[in-house]
Amino acid sequence: MPLGLDQVISILNFLHDQHSSLLDLIISILQNPALFAHHRAVEPIGSNVTALLVAICESSCCGTDAVRWMYGYVNDRYAEQVVALTNKGAGWHFSASNTRIEQVEAFNLVAMANTMQAIAPELYNLIGHLLAADERTNEIREARRLARIKKTKDHQKYRRGRAQMHDESDSGESDSSDIYWEDMPGELEDVGGMSGTSAEDIEDRPTFIRERIVLIRRVTCLSIFMQSSNQQCNALQSMVGLYLHTCHVSEATLDLLARMGCSISTPSVNKAITSLSAQSSEVIERIGRTLLTSFVFDNLDADIKRLVPTAENPNSTLIHITAGMLIPLEHGITLDDLQCSDELWKKSKLNPYAIPDDLPPNPDVYKLMRIHEERERHPSGLLRRTRFNAWVILYTLVHHGPGYFRKFRRELGKPEVIEQIPLVKTRQIPVRAMDINPSTVGGNGDVLTDLFRQAGIGDPTEDGQNHVQPIGNTIILVHGDLGTGERLESLAHSRSLEGTPLRRFQMVIFVLGLFHLKMACADALWRIFIQPKASHDDPNSLFRHVGQIRPRETGKFQNDPGFRRMHEIIQHVGIASRLDFWRDKVVKLPGGYQNLQEFAESNPSWETLKKLANELAAGQVAGSNLNKLRKQPQNERDIERENLLLRQRYFLLYEEITYAMNVGDIGRVEDCFMPWVFIFRGCGKHKYASHMIKYLHNVHFVYPDGLKKAIRMNILCNPTGEAGKLRANDWLQEHDNLFTKASGQILSD
Repeated sequence: MPLGLDQVISILNFLHDQHSSLLDLIISILQNPALFAHHRAVEPIGSNVTALLVAICESSCCGTDAVRWMYGYVNDRYAEQVVALTNKGAGWHFSASNTRIEQVEAFNLVAMANTMQAIAPELYNLIGHLLAADERTNEIREARRLARIKKTKDHQKYRRGRAQMHDESDSGESDSSDIYWEDMPGELEDVGGMSGTSAEDIEDRPTFIRERIVLIRRVTCLSIFMQSSNQQCNALQSMVGLYLHTCHVSEATLDLLARMGCSISTPSVNKAITSLSAQSSEVIERIGRTLLTSFVFDNLDADIKRLVPTAENPNSTLIHITAGMLIPLEHGITLDDLQCSDELWKKSKLNPYAIPDDLPPNPDVYKLMRIHEERERHPSGLLRRTRFNAWVILYTLVHHGPGYFRKFRRELGKPEVIEQIPLVKTRQIPVRAMDINPSTVGGNGDVLTDLFRQAGIGDPTEDGQNHVQPIGNTIILVHGDLGTGERLESLAHSRSLEGTPLRRFQMVIFVLGLFHLKMACADALWRIFIQPKASHDDPNSLFRHVGQIRPRETGKFQNDPGFRRMHEIIQHVGIASRLDFWRDKVVKLPGGYQNLQEFAESNPSWETLKKLANELAAGQVAGSNLNKLRKQPQNERDIERENLLLRQRYFLLYEEITYAMNVGDIGRVEDCFMPWVFIFRGCGKHKYASHMIKYLHNVHFVYPDGLKKAIRMNILCNPTGEAGKLRANDWLQEHDNLFTKASGQILSD
């Protein structure tokens, strides 16, 4: 307890008699820690340091000096922590001229923040406190956010139906939280339909995002401090500079951010790019020399504006270059699987010395149709394709019907798998762009030669190839669009008389890009349902439906809508028509339902929905029933209904090949080939039909098992490594080209 004035004066007089002072007493006590444990009069100092310091700072005689000293001490303390952060051992020294690919790939902002917090905890916490200095404002903002979330949820609950509010699952737990899951971003979902995601995870997501934003700002502030103290400590600034370079930010903007301490300067960025480019060439060669990689290339048109016209091209500014990449072969493929170049050359029709008995037989369409034939009868009595159609019909109801059906998301499951490609994250290695026009046969030969040179592979017996990795008997897989395949085939024909395997490119096996095949599927449906002018008079035609959902784009659909528009129309019109099937089905059920909402309010069971979906798949999609309908007398036929059934079958076939490509079910992808072959032949796309037949025939009846596995397991890639997100290899190249065009500004569409 505080002493009285008389007591204080007595203590001070005693200290004076001892030729000492209060300051000497305090210093002596603090310099002898043993007193804190053995003397009761000293013990309160250790547990009340804060009160002591506050009293000193508030004192009128010494408070100003104490605060000034504290500021200086804290400044020195924080400065020491900044110096500790700039230590080379922390790992944030980044030399632009010696930038390594490993540094770029290993950069992790969260790990950087954790290290900063470990090295400079006080400074890290101070910046976090300053970034949220006004606690009252933060509380108001948080209250508004929670109110906004509650309002949104209440609106969703009302909009998705009264039945959703009082229905409960069989387990007795309310399913009302399911309505919040529908609009969540994809990264919270998995292929099984949000399994493992809880309402708490979703509600914490905004908080998680805000915390990450604060983390980024903390790291940015500390990085500016670090670079200002030591210019070599610029890890974050270097990454920002490289990112801005990829976005083609102007030099003025880059220099502005560099002066602000958020980026490195333009010359430093250029040095880093030069260093990374040199290392990328080494990576390309290192990966290529393994011979366990496939090649992908495509044309990339660039519009280079010239200030002064040239004599060679006074008017044209468009140049044609080739972009490509290497994709390492995954899924346990070894060199032994690819050692069959000579064997295939002996059986090739291009070989002028081939023995007729060694040539493979011509493709048998009936054998191709039975590659993935069902061996056993399914308990439902439905064929595999019909079962998939039933699943899509159920999926449409659950995801796009009344809100009641959202509760069945987990029961929906996934269609059966025929043959799954394992989940492995794909690594892509872009190669240097080539100033070669790939639209000619000779241009494709030059592209292959350049790709082999960059990969460090070839024939050591050729001039100038002493140090290359011999290709020998190894097969090289090349992915691309149909045009690339045709030109490579013509190249093989023209080079078939050459004396060495490299000169005749006998090791090259072309693999048809599935993304371009999917584009061809969409184009085929356009040719069938929209291109014929006579179909526009049908009130239930696809063109009329396009006019309802996209009234301002009917002119575009008459000519050339492009893949994206046609893809969306197939999906959207398909969803609407399948929901109409459901409506037509339920109004015929006992109960007097007028629409799907009334049917949902009757709380139908999952088994009931599956039974109805199977009936719809068998009756509302063209199959064997179509022939029966067409054989009816002309005055009894409903041609509009026949066309709708046929359109639904084609739409569902498009959904099937799209789904199979996304999930990596290569068996189902191949099972869709022959139906599309017949469709392509019917609408005039004979080249695609021929190449698809050739692919199936070669892979399943000509190539050895090792090469067969290499092609089938690597015809799709997985850029993210996540389930349900596989893509075709040619899509990956087109994706890179798209971003190059979008950010390059000099490149044409």
